[in-house]
Amino acid sequence: MKKAFCSITVYFFIQPFLFAQNPEDSIQEKEVSGTLNFLSSDALKGRGNFTPELVTAANYIADEFRSFGLQPFPGDFNFHLPFNASTAKDIYRDNIKWNEKKLDQSQFIYLSREILPSSKTLSDFNLIEYNGRFTDSIFFAHWLDTTNTLIWWKGNQSGNRDLPLENFRNPGFPPFRNILFVSENSSPSSLVVTINEQYRKNVLFDMIGVLPGKGKPKEIIIFSAHYDHIGSTEGPGDAILNGANDDASGTTALLMLAKYFSLRNDNERSIFFCAFAGEELGLIGSTFFSSMLKPQYVKAVINIEMIGKTNVAGNNSFFVTGANYSNLEKILKANLKNNVVKVSPGSEAGKLFQRSDNFPFALKGIPAHTIMCSDDNDPCYHKNCDEAQRIEIRNMTNIIKAIASATENLINGKDTPTRIKPWELK
Repeated sequence: MKKAFCSITVYFFIQPFLFAQNPEDSIQEKEVSGTLNFLSSDALKGRGNFTPELVTAANYIADEFRSFGLQPFPGDFNFHLPFNASTAKDIYRDNIKWNEKKLDQSQFIYLSREILPSSKTLSDFNLIEYNGRFTDSIFFAHWLDTTNTLIWWKGNQSGNRDLPLENFRNPGFPPFRNILFVSENSSPSSLVVTINEQYRKNVLFDMIGVLPGKGKPKEIIIFSAHYDHIGSTEGPGDAILNGANDDASGTTALLMLAKYFSLRNDNERSIFFCAFAGEELGLIGSTFFSSMLKPQYVKAVINIEMIGKTNVAGNNSFFVTGANYSNLEKILKANLKNNVVKVSPGSEAGKLFQRSDNFPFALKGIPAHTIMCSDDNDPCYHKNCDEAQRIEIRNMTNIIKAIASATENLINGKDTPTRIKPWELK
């Protein structure tokens, strides 16, 4: 699978987070409406892949994850998980010119809380000269600095100046300001730090927030939705394809569920909340992320798509794609026995099961399905009329609450769906 190099291994540990709100009251029409309106606003220009507006949406999701007290994916210190979407080449994020000479990637580490850091020069950093061994402590000493820090390691005894990155660990959250660590012989008279434009043009971000399990932390339940859409078109009239139903509705549900389960804070299994990019390019974000997990640990994937309109399910109802491949639908039905929302017969128009972000996980035998209320026959699918004002907020809110109830026994470890047989999907 394609890789994008901009992060390094870190410890994964839990930060406590306290909430005052009652979990049962956290999924409200007003908040659902506000989140959906932002994600499908004209300001985000249809959330096209490789656009600044998609990065804005990603940062919004990250801020929400952080406010809920979620943890980054193990091995990272932020919620943005980069992947190369347009090329098979390895692409590094940062270019460093030191005294007019471009440094090799092995000679520096640039840690930034910015996902796409702005350009900087020598005057933007406080210079620290360092002669000691390469250890964590030199980073920790400057982790909370209020100025950008340049650590010039002139004490490296290695002839090729390479950094021993396998010895690096960090606290699991971003530094307060930027830290640039450089291994070079000559003192810096000039420095230019820029983004590799190929990185900007080829790299997308999956947004991953983790709520570690209390009793069965190695067992994982995934909630997912895609936050990208198809951007804008050229020509007269309304050119923005806002994607309110597809899939700002699913992303909104993902965030509401992340808040709900974080407030409960009683999950036996770990929950991964995943907002995928690249779905509209062929499921490439979910394909990338599925390759990073050991399938046997993932007990279910509940993907959420197009729940803002009801042309298939009707009011107070949703359907499950590919329901015949596992017994997940039966589990959800049983858990909604006394709920006003019901599971309805599904639609497989256009092979929905194979076309959404559940499918890369299903190919690995994971019971991975998509919850939907509408399909491609919705008259505004991939059109400029897919806007927030046509979304049925009250019904959508009821659906989100029902998903929370229907999956409770998955979260607490009482229910485990049967595995999918991948050979049946070929």
